[in-house]
Amino acid sequence: MLIHGSWDIKRITHNILAIKVFEAWNVEASLAFGEELKEAAEPLLGKEWAIILSSLQGDVVAPPEVIPVIQQLNKWCINHGCRCEAHIVKSNLQRDFNQLTRSKEALRTQDYSASSPVKYTHAYFDNLEDATDFLSQYGYELSDNADELSLWFAAEHSLLHF
Repeated sequence: MLIHGSWDIKRITHNILAIKVFEAWNVEASLAFGEELKEAAEPLLGKEWAIILSSLQGDVVAPPEVIPVIQQLNKWCINHGCRCEAHIVKSNLQRDFNQLTRSKEALRTQDYSASSPVKYTHAYFDNLEDATDFLSQYGYELSDNADELSLWFAAEHSLLHF
């Protein structure tokens, strides 16, 4: 089956990946995205890192069969050093769907507390400034890259995966 959906991934600092996602994905898109994300995260492995993600698909969400694929990817990210995720979403529907894609590991450790076996947290925002402030609270600074990130998120997506 053909890939339906698109995304763009960019390492914005030494420890932050920026991700833009578009359209409702099918399973093939989710699998292809996972491979690209793992490749982009490769230089970050062995250290702690963060993700800032912007979902630009409005009220469109992926079909249910995508959920376990993204849950496995979320688990992989946590197991390989991702400690903080800031998601910029435009609707409650997107946020609710994204919550379904959180792995059990993410849901168990989302409080970043001293008692958690792995420090991990994620949160949802409706704007870039609040999302970057959240990352900063956990030590993931964008100071010199904030303008670049803002322009990148505002630009049309350059990689199409249909």
